[in-house]
Amino acid sequence: MIVPGVFDMRMWQGTTWDYSLTWEDGNPPAAKDLTGYTARLQVRTSADADDTVIDLDNLIGGNGGITLGGVAGTIALAMSATNTALVEPGWYVYDLELESSAGVVTRLLEGKLAVVAEVTR
Repeated sequence: MIVPGVFDMRMWQGTTWDYSLTWEDGNPPAAKDLTGYTARLQVRTSADADDTVIDLDNLIGGNGGITLGGVAGTIALAMSATNTALVEPGWYVYDLELESSAGVVTRLLEGKLAVVAEVTR
């Protein structure tokens, strides 16, 4: 079992948002092969809220916004300036889950997301 990393992120309303990370595993740490994995990240006002504020994935026909780098183990999150402008400023909670082709779901990362209000319009 993997204990999720805890990381608080910031998003600036009305700007292009991107964040990249690499999943490393083992001793010594090496990039985890993410070939065949699916990924999803959801942002909500609270963990028990029904509605999502942001919903990203890498599914075919899904919402998009997540790109997995296969053997490099990279995970890239992205939203356009147009889409971040639609998110109300405030504090939210999120988690990032990856699912292997065998159906094993791992919560890799969790934390708070601060959306900072745009001043220049």
